[in-house]
Amino acid sequence: MPQTPNLPSHPGTDSNHTAPVRRIAVSRLHLPTGRILLRHVVEISATGEPLRHYPLTEELPHTEWRGGDYYWPKENEE
Repeated sequence: MPQTPNLPSHPGTDSNHTAPVRRIAVSRLHLPTGRILLRHVVEISATGEPLRHYPLTEELPHTEWRGGDYYWPKENEE
């Protein structure tokens, strides 16, 4: 079972260290492959681009609960 990444209490900045990153939690994350992941966190750049995702295993500070569905764009597939 995947482990939750070791994260700071605030998501911080993207890999360029220039733009803030925001975290949202969703009930269902739909990947371009058709796979559906339940209860996941999606980190999103200031420009709205999803950066990464991981399972929601505990309450994370500065994470907005959106619930519902999030569709991971094909060009950002992990």
